[in-house]
Amino acid sequence: MSQLLLIIAIVLYAITFLLKTKRKILLISLFVILLNIISFILLGAYTGAIINLVALTRSIWFFIEEAKGQQTRLSLVIIIFLMMIATFYNYQNWIDLLPFISSIIYTFACWQKSVKLYNWLGILVGLIDILYDIQFNSIVGIISRLFAISCAVIGIIMTNTNKKSV
Repeated sequence: MSQLLLIIAIVLYAITFLLKTKRKILLISLFVILLNIISFILLGAYTGAIINLVALTRSIWFFIEEAKGQQTRLSLVIIIFLMMIATFYNYQNWIDLLPFISSIIYTFACWQKSVKLYNWLGILVGLIDILYDIQFNSIVGIISRLFAISCAVIGIIMTNTNKKSV
């Protein structure tokens, strides 16, 4: 079940790299995060699940800021601080740092305004997530993350060639 949820989440996540507005990216991200939380709980990867709870808060907060046309550094700092607390509260070994690092990078990607930078950072996030998936023997997760990275590359190419995106 966790693998199926992960596939759906990654497909939705991959689609975000083909979108051209931050608002659409944040909206789809809300669904991705909910699926990730359930998947991580089913895998017993509780640090990943808790980090994703903070990520859910982040996406809701950033979505509201985007809707209001406001963007504050305070929201970025508070979310990163919450991620630090969640990670260190649940820290068991070095592998628990991977979702933290991935989430920090993705938080910045969602917070800043450039969709192009969002795509570039998505590649880095995908590579870090693959390392985490390897630790939990999530073959479907690895394949799905490779798919998401491919979509990020396509998004970058689309942005650079000024082709229409979704």
